[in-house]
Amino acid sequence: MPWTLRPAVTAGVVAVLLALLTWFAAELITGSGQAGLAERIFGAAQALWPLTVVLSCCYAARAGAKLAVRPA
Repeated sequence: MPWTLRPAVTAGVVAVLLALLTWFAAELITGSGQAGLAERIFGAAQALWPLTVVLSCCYAARAGAKLAVRPA
C-alpha cells in the first residue's frame, strides 16, 4: 500500500490542511494583513497533496511490479 494512503498519514494531512484553513479564515476575519500568504500556502498544500498521492501510488506500483518479476 502506498504510504500516502495509510490512515495515519491521511489523518495527519487532514489535520495540517484544517490548520491551514483555520489560519486563512483567521486572517480574513481579523484582517491582519497576511491573508494572501495564508491563501497561497493553503492552496499550494491542496494542490501538492494529490500530486504526492499519485506519485507514491506510481512508485508503489513499480516496486510491486519489480518484486513480482524478480527471479527466485
